[in-house]
Amino acid sequence: MPIPLAYIAYIMWHHYVSEDFVAGIQWQLLELQIPQQVIKTPLAMETIIANAMYHKSGKGLWEEYWQGAVHFYFSLEIVSIEGRVHFYINTPSRVVPLIKSQIYAQYPQAKVLEVEDYVWSVPRIGRKTGWSMWGCEWKLEKPDPYPIRTYIDYGLDKVVKDPNEQVDPIVSLIEFISTLGPGEHIWTQIVIRWSKKKYKGGLDFIDEADGLLKEIVAPFSKINLDPLTGIEISREVRPPDYLKDEITAISDKQHKLCFDTGMRTIYLAKTEVFDIQKRRALRMMYRQYNNPVFNSLFRINATQYNSPWEDPFDIVLTQRMNRMLDWYRFRTFFHPPWQLAFKYPFPFNLFIVTDPPSIFVLNTEEIATLFHFPTTIMATPALKRVETRSAKAPTNLPT
Repeated sequence: MPIPLAYIAYIMWHHYVSEDFVAGIQWQLLELQIPQQVIKTPLAMETIIANAMYHKSGKGLWEEYWQGAVHFYFSLEIVSIEGRVHFYINTPSRVVPLIKSQIYAQYPQAKVLEVEDYVWSVPRIGRKTGWSMWGCEWKLEKPDPYPIRTYIDYGLDKVVKDPNEQVDPIVSLIEFISTLGPGEHIWTQIVIRWSKKKYKGGLDFIDEADGLLKEIVAPFSKINLDPLTGIEISREVRPPDYLKDEITAISDKQHKLCFDTGMRTIYLAKTEVFDIQKRRALRMMYRQYNNPVFNSLFRINATQYNSPWEDPFDIVLTQRMNRMLDWYRFRTFFHPPWQLAFKYPFPFNLFIVTDPPSIFVLNTEEIATLFHFPTTIMATPALKRVETRSAKAPTNLPT
């Protein structure tokens, strides 16, 4: 008994010191104002994410397990406030210069502004405040090594003469959230850190992907053994043609930098203008990233009940809404309070609904698909762009 109790006490202690460490981080919200003309592919945003946000580093035992030090994480956010669309990055303040430099390197005409956090502009949910909310989180339908549909699948990896020939999935989302009226908000966030997720057996993401590939090709593999020692000396793998795309997709995903990822989407509105149809439309916006052959995003922890008798007085539902609102405000995914980090067993789950966040792995290509600047094929006035001007050359240039 002393050993299990000591282990539980340590887990609680580590959660406490980690939460305390996170609370001490100074955060800064950056607003990205888009150039009037975006002629680059989403590879530019992929480069920004890889260069500025992949903070892989080893931490000593004292630093990680006693001080509770955590690795930096970032939140990529597309937000509509009463129809005005904004791109934000929430980052530790120490990393602001690096992020700014990488954005300007890829988009010299963009503007990066340090702004106040918009998440405190809305009160808590309840009848007294007059605000309603629907929110959900997302996870992958299949194992992490399978990719979702990316900008390369949409043909956005090439710059074309006529951008109207291309289909950019992010344009559909922006056009939809720009239709919001007074008293309506839609907030979306993608919280990322370099991938340290552990799978069964303590495997990391690369090992998990390798294991999945071996499992797929195992029925089509021939192992040649040394007749004397019985040791494998060679292996012949001949997968059928119908599996080659699947093998290539998994292999390609693990060959780019990968991030632990959490995704959350919220629709907030004053009670008198809350529109359930917009809630439904919002969750459908993410279907365009689904690849039926490989992987898809599906929602979890939605703040709703299917039947009115599950929560007739909306007491638990209101608690869940406010918890999701708080977790959005604090960008909580990797370090939730320890008492809410797991689901309670029956019958405790009837009284304590925790909705622990789900963490999955995306690579830079997938993240850039979900968060990048739209091209010039989009002209909605709700998205503020930086005006660009061309100047005449100086008259005193040497000849």
